[in-house]
Amino acid sequence: MSTSEINLLKRSGNTLRTLTDLEDKLRVIAWWSLVALLAAGIILGTAFFYLSSRSDQLQSQSAQLGRQIDAQLVKEGILTSLKQRADVAKNALDAARPWGNLFPILSMIALPTQLKSISIDESAHVRLTMILGSVDDAVTVVTNMIALSGQHTIRAPQLISFVIKADGTVQMGVSFIPTL
Repeated sequence: MSTSEINLLKRSGNTLRTLTDLEDKLRVIAWWSLVALLAAGIILGTAFFYLSSRSDQLQSQSAQLGRQIDAQLVKEGILTSLKQRADVAKNALDAARPWGNLFPILSMIALPTQLKSISIDESAHVRLTMILGSVDDAVTVVTNMIALSGQHTIRAPQLISFVIKADGTVQMGVSFIPTL
């Protein structure tokens, strides 16, 4: 082939037109793809920003609630301790006997001026030490205790000690369990 036979022009206008239409369609598709890609990027960026800020907010709220829980643990410990102490106090009060009712019983046994000491042990035994003017006063105390025992006001009366001093006074110790 000689150089004079080379045809650089396209033979038909139809092919050129088809290529031009195809090129235009590709250009429009590229523009729409670019717009869609930008819109997707904006949407995804906005969603990422929203989710990121929401995540930070939730982490901050979680940390704050954790601090509140830690602060409440101290209060809970104090309240638990108080509840346990209140239970112990309640048990002690429930087990307590009405010792105020003992004083009328004591006045039936002896005069308040004759009483020297009063003690109460864990098993509710009341121990009295009395200073009496004579043996007759001691007999009166014993008679009163026997009468109170018969009335079921006291139980298990016992004479613990009996001492007659040189001046004629009597020191006497007795024990009993009051039925309060």
